Amino acid sequence: MPGLVVLNFCDSAPLARRMLPHIPATVGWTGLIDDAQAETFAAQFYRHLGAARALHTAMDDTTITVTARYPQLHKPVAFGARHTLIFPTTG
Repeated sequence: MPGLVVLNFCDSAPLARRMLPHIPATVGWTGLIDDAQAETFAAQFYRHLGAARALHTAMDDTTITVTARYPQLHKPVAFGARHTLIFPTTG
């Protein structure tokens, strides 16, 4: 089972929330987004996760970047354990 599902498309937050019983962490959007916003979000979000940041820390940092660049568009939302590490460090 995957630890995270990112639904990087318009109005996906309700579906992301409904996936929670089956997926530990999900991300969706509250409204319309455009391709450039989706690409910016994905690049920043995965970079933060790859740096071993917890899910909501990665979301907070990414949302700041995306909102600064696209202030008129909707924001992503994360569901699941607040301190979930998607890519935990080893060692």
